[in-house]
Amino acid sequence: MLWSKNEKPADQFGNPAKLVIWYGDPYIPWHDPDLPGGKLGQELTIKADGHCLVQPMVFNQQQKKPISGQAGEELVVDEKVAAALLKDAMAALEEVGERVDDASGYHQAATIENAVGRTRTYANYRDAAEINQLAIKIRDALNRADLMVFDGNSHEDFIEEIRIDYSAPASGSEKVTLTRKSNQVDYRRQLPDGLTVSTSYQWPDGEVAALLDRFNPLDFSETIPGLPETVMPVDEELGHFHCQIERRTLPPLDFEGDYEYYCLPQPWQELMAGLSRLTRVSATGDLLDPRYYERRRRRRNEVIYLSVEFQPNGHQYNYLTTDDTIRPGDQVRVPVGFENEEKIVTVVGKHYYQRDEVPYPLSRIKKAIGRVTEDDDDIID
Repeated sequence: MLWSKNEKPADQFGNPAKLVIWYGDPYIPWHDPDLPGGKLGQELTIKADGHCLVQPMVFNQQQKKPISGQAGEELVVDEKVAAALLKDAMAALEEVGERVDDASGYHQAATIENAVGRTRTYANYRDAAEINQLAIKIRDALNRADLMVFDGNSHEDFIEEIRIDYSAPASGSEKVTLTRKSNQVDYRRQLPDGLTVSTSYQWPDGEVAALLDRFNPLDFSETIPGLPETVMPVDEELGHFHCQIERRTLPPLDFEGDYEYYCLPQPWQELMAGLSRLTRVSATGDLLDPRYYERRRRRRNEVIYLSVEFQPNGHQYNYLTTDDTIRPGDQVRVPVGFENEEKIVTVVGKHYYQRDEVPYPLSRIKKAIGRVTEDDDDIID
């Protein structure tokens, strides 16, 4: 059953005293003579006093139990840290989880208990951003990259930083650094003519850490295919890359080669796609945009003319409006033809004129109907 959004978790339930997170991976088999068809799982318990327990588990469709011969591992964190984790967990689970009476049929579930033993169990929060961020926070607080926690992304170690250098004869050189501690991406490019461009992206909510935590460092060192014996020579000179990966407790990884498939590790495509998303923000904003520095405020007795295009780079037409919030780039509805058929057009210019100085007679110009909003279904892409 779904919870009520108006219910305040702490007011109704009290401060959480214990959190038990269950994660079972249905794709990792684990042989157990007492549990046919067993799969690998893990149960993490966090208490408000800072005491935690990590228990390896085996499960099938009927039951789950601790793995024989593998005792639970006790961990300890500061009480304030533990209390904050419990509070964050309750808020996140209330926001994106579903309360269930019985979690026995779920591969992922979490149970919160308050000081008097009352419990709430949640499921169906898979891949929610709030939960994934919480998983990162819990691993970092317990300093354990191998915890399955909520999302199953257990790794051999944390990636603290990735540094990549790239060079190619025709296009110059590039360098990118992703850093967990500062949650920052630094990018530098030097063109063949000597021009250098440097940009830094510092994200506020752990986006870089979230990207780094998607990768197991081991996959970078052990999934490079290597050149097959049958590879053909290439006519063009390939670019060259050098990658260094700093791990939290294990020694750093260092590898390099030609910038092509056989010399790159399996996670490279996902890493580059994630990096592209993080750096998609333009390095320049309103300051260099003529839509802003060419505009001026309207004076009394001035009318507003909009220049619009029915198709990109097409002929421009003028329409009258009284909506001073419309900006170039917006879409507006306008009447067209003798029957005033309604069309959607793109505003490419906005001008203020005194009534006796208008470029097209006010008596003959049509009025725009209004701006198209994000809720409209017929926005032009």
